[in-house]
Amino acid sequence: MIRHAWILAAALSLGACSVLPEKSPVALYGLSRPAALEDAPAEPIALRLAVEKPAASGPLASPWILVRRDATRIEVYPDAQWSEPLPGLVGKAILEAFEADGRLSGVERAASGLAHDFSLLAELRDFQIELDEAPVAVVRVKASLVDAARGEAVASRLFEARVPAAGREVGEAVAALDAATAQVLAAMRDWLIARQSRPSAED
Repeated sequence: MIRHAWILAAALSLGACSVLPEKSPVALYGLSRPAALEDAPAEPIALRLAVEKPAASGPLASPWILVRRDATRIEVYPDAQWSEPLPGLVGKAILEAFEADGRLSGVERAASGLAHDFSLLAELRDFQIELDEAPVAVVRVKASLVDAARGEAVASRLFEARVPAAGREVGEAVAALDAATAQVLAAMRDWLIARQSRPSAED
């Protein structure tokens, strides 16, 4: 279930004298904002993190809500899409997840240009509903942690979540994708925080 996901209906209105056919309103969907960590430590970890905009290609770089019917065919929901292309949408979600967590001393967008200790790079691998026997939301994101001083990746991991959708309607698809995204972001956040106690680990 989406806790704070929002929906905005945007309609393109045409002049009374236009001979063009009217376009159907497009429903725009977003992802839930993460809740603040209830038991955040009084003293955060002294680490400044810069979150890069995720890399994506093909349909994953678009704002469409994707549906994979089989290994070779991708479709989209008509008259519905994400509020912005997926890289921006997921990048904002990653940033907000670490901000809400509160265990790092600083979290900023990489584009801010502020000094930082590590950069978090992400690559979208999957972000769609898959139709097999039943609809399932699939979210896969590869994350890499880069040491800003050395310019080297010190750790990387592929995060994946699969959440059954209640049905095939667009609202049900968005709810499942929202839940899967939350699972991926929680795992990514905990992975990065845990690494601070063993900075020489390679995983």
